[in-house]
Amino acid sequence: VIDWFLLLTFYTLLPFSDYVPVFLYPVFVIYPFIKKADRSWWTKFIVMNIPLAALGVFWLPIFQIQGEKGRWLLQILPAWRDIAGGATFKELGVFWSKFVLGRISFYNKYLYYSLIFASSLPVLALFVRSLKKFKESEIFWLWLTVPVFFGFFASLIFPAFIYFRFIFVLPAFYFLIAYGANKYLLALVLIFNLVGWGIYAIDKNQWREDWRGAVSYVEQSAGPNEVAIFENPEPFAPYRWYWNGKVPSFGASDSISATVKTESLTTQLAKNKSGVYYFEYLGALQDPQNFVQSALARDGFSETGRVSFNGVGFIIHYQKGKNYAYLY
Repeated sequence: VIDWFLLLTFYTLLPFSDYVPVFLYPVFVIYPFIKKADRSWWTKFIVMNIPLAALGVFWLPIFQIQGEKGRWLLQILPAWRDIAGGATFKELGVFWSKFVLGRISFYNKYLYYSLIFASSLPVLALFVRSLKKFKESEIFWLWLTVPVFFGFFASLIFPAFIYFRFIFVLPAFYFLIAYGANKYLLALVLIFNLVGWGIYAIDKNQWREDWRGAVSYVEQSAGPNEVAIFENPEPFAPYRWYWNGKVPSFGASDSISATVKTESLTTQLAKNKSGVYYFEYLGALQDPQNFVQSALARDGFSETGRVSFNGVGFIIHYQKGKNYAYLY
C-alpha cells in the first residue's frame, strides 16, 4: 500500500516539477503491455490518473499562457530554438557525449572527439552485454529510450531536446551498464568518468558562467562616470545577483529583441558618461543588428578594450573620444 501511495504521489507531481519528464508517462503504458498486466493492475492505473487529470485541469490556464509565451519567444527570437534544444543529430551527439564523458568540452575538437570515441566503447560493450539479460533489464531500456525518443520528435514542434533536461534517464543509463557487469569494462567506464570529472574540476573554463568574475571586473575597473549596459530590458539576473550597486547598470532595450528604439535608449543611458561597459552576452541572439554598439559609435564612443569571461563572453569597454589597443 505504501509503495502504491508513493508511486501515485510522484506520478501525479511529475509534470508539475518540469515538463520534459512527462515523456516518462508512455513507459507506464508500454511496460504493462509487455508484461501483460491483468485487469486489476489496469484498474489501479486508471485510478492513479484521476488526480493527475484533476490537477491538470487547474493547471491548464497556466500551461496555455506558458505555451503562448513560448511561441512568442520563438517568433521574436527564432535562433532560440538552437539554444533551447531543437531536434537535430548534433543534439543527439551532444546528448550521448555528455552521458559517457561528462559536462566537458575542448577547443581542440580532435582531442574531444577522440575522448568521446574512447569512452563510448566500454559503454557500448556493456550495453550489448546487458541485452543478453533483456527480460530483466527491459524496464531500464524503456526508461532510457522512450523519453529520449518522444522528446526528440516533440522538439520538431517545440524545442526541448537538450541533454541536461533529460537527467532523469541517467539512472537507467547506469543500471544498464551494471546489467552488463564486467570488471574490466566497468573499470574503463569508471576511469573515463573520473577523467571527465577531473577535467571539469581542474579546468575553470569548463565551469558554468562566471558572472561573479564579470561583475567584480566591472566594479573594480569602472570610473566614477561610467555605466554598464545590456541589450536586454534590464541587467541579466545573474549579474544582478552579484551586483553590489557600485556601478550604475541598465538594460538598453525595451524588448528582448533589440529594435531601432534601442539606439535612442542607448544614447540616453550613455549621455554625459565618460565610459561604458557593454556586455556582449546573448548579443548575437538579441541584438544581431548591433543597435547598441552602433549607437555608441555614433555618439563618439570608441572601444578601448575587451575582457572575456567563461560563459558570459566579452565585456567591451567603450570610452568617449579615446581609442586604445584591445585587451584580450
